[in-house]
Amino acid sequence: MDLNRIKYFQAVALTKNISKACSLVHLSQPALSLQIQALESDLGIKLFERNNRGLILTEEGVKLHERASMLLDWERETLDIINDLNVPSGQLRIGTYTTASSYLLSPILNEFLQRYKDINISYDYSPTDQILEKIKTLELDCAVVSEVPDDKGIESVPFYHCELILVASARMKMPNKLKPSELSKSPFLSYPLRLDYCYQEVERKLGKYLKRAPARIESESFDTLKQSLLAELGITFMPRYLVHKELEQGLLKELEVSNFTLPITFSFVQKKYRILPKKVQAFKEHLTSSFQK
Repeated sequence: MDLNRIKYFQAVALTKNISKACSLVHLSQPALSLQIQALESDLGIKLFERNNRGLILTEEGVKLHERASMLLDWERETLDIINDLNVPSGQLRIGTYTTASSYLLSPILNEFLQRYKDINISYDYSPTDQILEKIKTLELDCAVVSEVPDDKGIESVPFYHCELILVASARMKMPNKLKPSELSKSPFLSYPLRLDYCYQEVERKLGKYLKRAPARIESESFDTLKQSLLAELGITFMPRYLVHKELEQGLLKELEVSNFTLPITFSFVQKKYRILPKKVQAFKEHLTSSFQK
């Protein structure tokens, strides 16, 4: 049995869509379809059926999906054990956010990479739910994310506490304290809710006011939102660690919304019960100790 074909099958089984799976395995759609057909031919069974929503696994496909997950986990763990015979080395695959890699991780990585010269880091910026799935399938070694949902397949270690705050340009003429109802009067710079659990919480608590506010800009880039704040294009909620320098310099100001606080906790996330490879354990220890200082 060709292990690569098993990997291709898993990608399709997880996404239930050939075109989405192509981006995971870096194959064209015709090439991936041929690989799935070849696997079905090798096994003498049909693995997928089509319906209006896309692809669904056959009964045989479900059984293969379960066994394939175990097989690929075994392959990755075996490679980790072999690599662990020496000093920590190899690629460390971390799922996180662009802001966390830039503002939280970059400042602490120089010492880590100087100490472990044979480790290199690769970031994955998928949405949080996808990152957690990749942790469970060992496609990622670990994750650094906030507000980790309950999931029996993962475990997390909190290491950094922050908060989401409402921010505006210091030049904007508006009171420093607002009632929730007053949020509807100011132009709002928004971040896509699907990408972040914290912003989903903002929507749950304040959405009825924010949806009436003029929506000037929506962006997946926090740097774009920050520059929009500085340009007085509106107000928005931002993690404090992203804007603390601008707050200290007097370029931005924090706006207090009565009876609203939203703490943020960043955690190191790994697959539950996994014995961590040396490179991952070394990163975990460095990360947690760095934020205890």
